[in-house]
Amino acid sequence: MDIGSRDTLWKETHELRFYTGYAEHIEHALSLRWSWLDSISKIAVAATSTGSALACLALWRDPHFAFLWPMLTTISDPHRPNEGQP
Repeated sequence: MDIGSRDTLWKETHELRFYTGYAEHIEHALSLRWSWLDSISKIAVAATSTGSALACLALWRDPHFAFLWPMLTTISDPHRPNEGQP
């Protein structure tokens, strides 16, 4: 192996290591940001789901609005069997 190709190989390896380290740093920063956002969203869901459940129980007790409970739970079901299938 001659000196020129060795220097080219070392230069490319150094650049690759630099870009890989930079990408790892960006990935770590984004991971911290997304985990913070995930924690905030978990707290928001926990805080609002309790109020939603209590509101639905109030509707369940009133005979005029008793039909809303099954209708709302059917609409909000995230596991629809044929969703996204051709």
